[in-house]
Amino acid sequence: MATGKCRHCGYEPVAYDADICPNCARWHPNPGVVSKYAGISTWIGILLGSGAGAIWGASVGGIITVIIQSLMGALVGCMVGLVSGLTIGVTAWLCGKR
Repeated sequence: MATGKCRHCGYEPVAYDADICPNCARWHPNPGVVSKYAGISTWIGILLGSGAGAIWGASVGGIITVIIQSLMGALVGCMVGLVSGLTIGVTAWLCGKR
């Protein structure tokens, strides 16, 4: 089993994608590469989608339109970010990155 160290306390060995650290009991002490990329790209997608939706809503109508378009953009950005993050993560994992 591949192992690394806890990102919170530095304890070794901690398995990749472990739920808790056996030393400090904090959550996700050593996330795998797919988890890292999926999480980061999902948040980036939400932020970019929300911003694009807000800009689109501002150009089309009033404040209600801005809010609705921002939420719709965040939803689309979340889906696109998650799919792209999973794709990048799986590709990196297949290339040997852990």
